[in-house]
Amino acid sequence: MKLRKKYILPYIFIFFTSMFYIIKNSVLGFRGIEIALIIGICAGILHVFLAFRKTKKNQAIVIGLFAIITIYAARSSDTRMIVSFICILVAEYTDLDRMVRALLYSHMLFFTIAMIAGGTGHINSVGMHVAVIMSLYICHKGLPLTKRKAMLLWLAYIACAIYTKSSSFVVSMGIGLLLATFYREEIIRKILRSRVVYGIFPIVLLTNVLLCTMIAPHYFPWVRRLGFVYEILRKLAMIVDGVSSSRIILGAESLHRFGISVLGGNIYYETMFDGYSYFQVDSGMLWLLQGWGILMTLVLMVLFTYMMGRLQQKKLYEYIIMAIVICLISLNEDVLVSVLFNMMFFILGNMLGFRDNMTRRMNHGYT
Repeated sequence: MKLRKKYILPYIFIFFTSMFYIIKNSVLGFRGIEIALIIGICAGILHVFLAFRKTKKNQAIVIGLFAIITIYAARSSDTRMIVSFICILVAEYTDLDRMVRALLYSHMLFFTIAMIAGGTGHINSVGMHVAVIMSLYICHKGLPLTKRKAMLLWLAYIACAIYTKSSSFVVSMGIGLLLATFYREEIIRKILRSRVVYGIFPIVLLTNVLLCTMIAPHYFPWVRRLGFVYEILRKLAMIVDGVSSSRIILGAESLHRFGISVLGGNIYYETMFDGYSYFQVDSGMLWLLQGWGILMTLVLMVLFTYMMGRLQQKKLYEYIIMAIVICLISLNEDVLVSVLFNMMFFILGNMLGFRDNMTRRMNHGYT
């Protein structure tokens, strides 16, 4: 990968933000690692500023996103929101393939360092890291996969599934690998082009909230008025809750305890741990809705849906598969609002660029 001058700042942004989020959340975390995030943010903002000056394209989008960042930054201590929108802006002015390679290499490097040093914290985070790396690898190599690449990915999948025993990894990455492995089949391409996949982010979000309300009628008594529909959905919610290690019950507790507001900021860590029972807001979908608010949820759902439409239009099926994997993991894990795991912020920014800034040939031979 040749290092061109115009890509130096995006590479610095990706390298140092990856370093910060991976090392900070590992056993290797140390004081002063925040300087890596500061360097990354400065490089990202400088890249956007320089690119913004050279082109008049999409200036309304850039100005609008900066306005949103300013409003939320003024009332929130969650730096992930600020960095995620910088990711979108940086990606808007960066070649997609070069960006994906940089993300893949940086994530692999710091994940390897963290694992050698003793681990990445919770065992489930290993599964999330591996899912991101595998998804980026598929995007980097493109579809269809050769038998050798498919076998390598399946071996990595089996090893990670045995090591982590993470149901979210097994289900989400398993579905992603099946879609990538059998991509040559017409039915798979029809699924990837379907309306369900087009609207998968709002569909999964609404499904998550619906199941959380159905499983806890003591918190949401109005659900009993739905009669037999409630009974069916409650049984479904209990099945999903069993598979997802009680994430639906925890989600119901979160909705009851913190509620939902227009501008977010409803989740308070100091009230999450009462010393008697485990409670954690694991779902990335609920973190978005409760932590970032209804307004930001609507903005991101519209943007992610637009992104899926652009990916379908451009026939970038490998990126659609990565989006599906991240969306499904977000039911179980705090991934959707995480710059560390949600690479779709970068893909979204690139799709907002309204141009074919691709170095790899787009035509995979399938329509």
